[in-house]
Amino acid sequence: MLDKLIILTVPCIYEAAILSITDFTHNCAAMILFSHLEKRLAMTVHE
Repeated sequence: MLDKLIILTVPCIYEAAILSITDFTHNCAAMILFSHLEKRLAMTVHE
């Protein structure tokens, strides 16, 4: 019984970890891109 439970839960944990990592990288990329665009916008406004 316990063996089956472990076999079932491990893939779920693994998938959740992968999802959270990809979410994290997407958020980081979005933040970097956003700050970059913000700087570009600020520079164009000043000119």
